[in-house]
Amino acid sequence: MTQQARRAIWTTAVTAALVSLPASAAMAADPLRVPAGCTPVVTAHKNGCTATTILHCADDGWMALSYRRGSLNNTLHYDTAWDFKMWETEGAGAMNFAAVLGTGKALDMAALTETGAHTPTGDFVMNSNIIRGQEYALSGTTTATGETLEVSGEVFDVYLAERAFARKGATQVLNFSTELLVSQSRDLVLEGNFSRGVNNGPREEFDLRPQKIYGPGEAGFLATASEFGCG
Repeated sequence: MTQQARRAIWTTAVTAALVSLPASAAMAADPLRVPAGCTPVVTAHKNGCTATTILHCADDGWMALSYRRGSLNNTLHYDTAWDFKMWETEGAGAMNFAAVLGTGKALDMAALTETGAHTPTGDFVMNSNIIRGQEYALSGTTTATGETLEVSGEVFDVYLAERAFARKGATQVLNFSTELLVSQSRDLVLEGNFSRGVNNGPREEFDLRPQKIYGPGEAGFLATASEFGCG
């Protein structure tokens, strides 16, 4: 197999694993599964038929469970201060992309809100059904956009996280741009629009801004399909 062919296979496998966005129009009716020791706080109904529920857990960390068209799509894990610790995806491209403890910070929320910028650092390890122990180094910038977004009466400051994950011992780089929406009124962070690419090449764009937020007792709370983009 040529080097070009191997690179094409690697690129296809990694991008499919890192952002699992199934295209099927069929909608399952899976109930949201709340992990033990965690309490759901809000459910954000986003574009793209995606509903994300934020949970506060017993270790004082946070989780974001994102369901698309009724099925669990991915899970994000954060520490108590919203530093990104792990990303898990489901389905055929299921993978685990985890930070290596003590190697840096993907997000320093205190620095970000105080100065409007943060430089992410740290090592990450990817594992999946076809990838084992691949190591990556994170670099990039996270900056305030100056924009605010109001969702269901709650105002969020909009930040943009530009992240590059360079595979150690290779030339491949995974590029991501992600909106971080930080509430002005409580300890809450949501992700919005994002794009992805490989080796600083063309980007795929995904419209995933929250359109409504529901809390406990409201009809849209714990939903596994959004009110938006499911047609």
